[in-house]
Amino acid sequence: LLSSLRRSFFHKEEDRAKLLSSLIMGCTQILSNKVGLDDGSNYHELCRLLGKINTAHQLTELCAADAFQQWIDQVYQFTIESLQSWQHMPNSKHYLLQFWSQMVNPLLFANAKDKAPKALEGYIQQITCAYIQSRLLMAEAFSSDSSVLWEDPLTDEVMRSEQLEVLASLGRCKPQETAQVLMKFFEQVTTQGQAGQLSQVVFEKKVTWLVYMIAAFIAGTANMKTPVASGGNSDRIDQPAAPAVPPHVITGEL
Repeated sequence: LLSSLRRSFFHKEEDRAKLLSSLIMGCTQILSNKVGLDDGSNYHELCRLLGKINTAHQLTELCAADAFQQWIDQVYQFTIESLQSWQHMPNSKHYLLQFWSQMVNPLLFANAKDKAPKALEGYIQQITCAYIQSRLLMAEAFSSDSSVLWEDPLTDEVMRSEQLEVLASLGRCKPQETAQVLMKFFEQVTTQGQAGQLSQVVFEKKVTWLVYMIAAFIAGTANMKTPVASGGNSDRIDQPAAPAVPPHVITGEL
């Protein structure tokens, strides 16, 4: 609840900054020492907490916190490890992916981008790649392992749409690089399928995921525009960049 408190709750801006700093430092210690993360409930609640901290604060406010660099480094490593173990608490990972996708729009603004660590865009891109790869691993597991307890997102329209929306948002950070990654995986799966290295059912599931992801990515980047600030009272808007983001971000292949 404390992580969700809005600015209007605080009498002084310094008090709000102190609370944010305490939350960031606490999360950093938990992540660095992996305190209690073997417990599923603790893992899930930490993912929720990270999402709430990010939602309730502008990127510029987060960057101003003393421990921001350590915090974002730990959240990045935690997210990568979580995506690599996609079968562990898969529903909790939505909060982590939302955490990173919500950072993309502020990075399209000059003011926020200038204040953000240089590594942040790289982190988002690496998470985008890890997410794409995790969907392909998921496709293989659901095709060949009947003991998987979780429902296949490909068969659930709501789950599938939520996951594709996240990818569409993440892909806006470094669209050309994301396009290249998608094409690399598509060509890899196609080659493996033609060579008989994949069973028909695995091949079909992987191609299905890739087609969905490519379509979501194209939809997310085709309408990229310079965001317009609306009155200055939004929790997520900083100042817009001068140049518009070009709509043709993918060259030739997509």
